[in-house]
Amino acid sequence: MERRIAIIADVHGNYTAFKAVRDDIVKQQVDECWFMGDLFMPGPGAINIWQLLESLKPTICLRGNWDDDLSQAYRYYQDLILAVSHRDQGELNQLLSQKWTTLPWPLQKVQRTLRSHKLEIINSFKYQNYTNGPVEGTNNKIKVIKRTAYGFRNFFNFRARILLALPNSYIAINWNHKRTAHAKFQTRAT
Repeated sequence: MERRIAIIADVHGNYTAFKAVRDDIVKQQVDECWFMGDLFMPGPGAINIWQLLESLKPTICLRGNWDDDLSQAYRYYQDLILAVSHRDQGELNQLLSQKWTTLPWPLQKVQRTLRSHKLEIINSFKYQNYTNGPVEGTNNKIKVIKRTAYGFRNFFNFRARILLALPNSYIAINWNHKRTAHAKFQTRAT
């Protein structure tokens, strides 16, 4: 009895090509399907690839070298998240001290970037209650005012519009303190 076996390998996340192969396998009425690895990475369209492979019900399924890289990248990523969420400086140092050439190529640039910002990350562990969120929000609001106003004729009008829009911001509170201090100084002078 003759058996028809389809052997698939090196999909690398290419959904369109894998779907065409799957359709041809169904059309050829193959008896058995063997998958030889490298289902994911690097390549587009990895969303439904796993479902396509499961629809073929492969009898042999091996893990390829890219699948190992994906697994290693996922573990490294999860360890980074854990180190940052626990604010563990020792774990972060250990992860960033790994030789970058031992990591999968997509993570090599990530690690170099994290190394260059290591001091800022560690400072965020120490000073966890400080945030630049209010400053960023204020800057965004000022940019929106500037954009919707198409410019102001003078700075005094622009500043007045900002102070009206941001009554509880640091800028408005600081300006009110200066104005109050100036008024007290004026009353003392007279």
